[in-house]
Amino acid sequence: MSYLMVIPSIISMLLKSNEMLGEEKTWVWVNDWQKVFLENFFSKKAELAEFSQKELKTWASSNIEELNEIAKDQGLDIALNDLSPEGFGAISVMDILFQWTNGKAETILTYSGQEYPALKIYSRFCIKTSSAYPYPVIALRSKTVGDTIYMTIAPEKQVSFYLIDKIEKIRQNLYRTTSCDYLKFPMIDMNHIESLDWLLGLWTPDKGSSRWEIAQAWQQTKIKISAGTEDIITSGMFALRIGEEKGITIRDPFFLWIERQGVSFPLVYAYIDQSDWKS
Repeated sequence: MSYLMVIPSIISMLLKSNEMLGEEKTWVWVNDWQKVFLENFFSKKAELAEFSQKELKTWASSNIEELNEIAKDQGLDIALNDLSPEGFGAISVMDILFQWTNGKAETILTYSGQEYPALKIYSRFCIKTSSAYPYPVIALRSKTVGDTIYMTIAPEKQVSFYLIDKIEKIRQNLYRTTSCDYLKFPMIDMNHIESLDWLLGLWTPDKGSSRWEIAQAWQQTKIKISAGTEDIITSGMFALRIGEEKGITIRDPFFLWIERQGVSFPLVYAYIDQSDWKS
């Protein structure tokens, strides 16, 4: 089963919660992953200025029915349960448009005896090496905004902050080693709902001895990548093996992350396996 972490939307929901509470709040962690999130990601909240309003949309309301209707209108299947009368909720949607040229449906890929539809993109790709990882890393740049997708083979599945830790180690000391002329990878059709259990209990003080804390947290990721020049990536995908004729063919589970100029952390951290390789 694939797994993704989308950090900007979580940061945006906390910022919108601050607006609902009427002031800049100090959030207090109750587990190690929350501590990492607050220190390494939420502390960089000013970098969300690199997203347009169309790319990152966030709402907050004390009317749970209203929020659930917004989620439905945005094409999401997740919904919040009823909260206490004084409670409120937030929802954030990140849509990233990643564009490339010269992409077309290609021959079938085979993995563990199973066939999967593939997409082949003809372009000049950069292949990099990391001093912290034994496998090559391929970089695919968008033709529009300054976004780059990085992909590398994943010998084992990683989830949650273990996934973030693995990808961050790979990102360290990347340097260019060579290039290739095409990239071939499985088509992706993904719709996952994950409970963000690690976020539960994160709190901020209120007046007196009371406090606000996160009681529900969900993430839904939809990805559709198929033949064509434009594909919406709500959150990421891929892995790789050196192919023939100066090309890369992805035919194994893989790590993927998306970087944007002006943002110091990836927009998406992903592990993608064959369960989501389909047209």
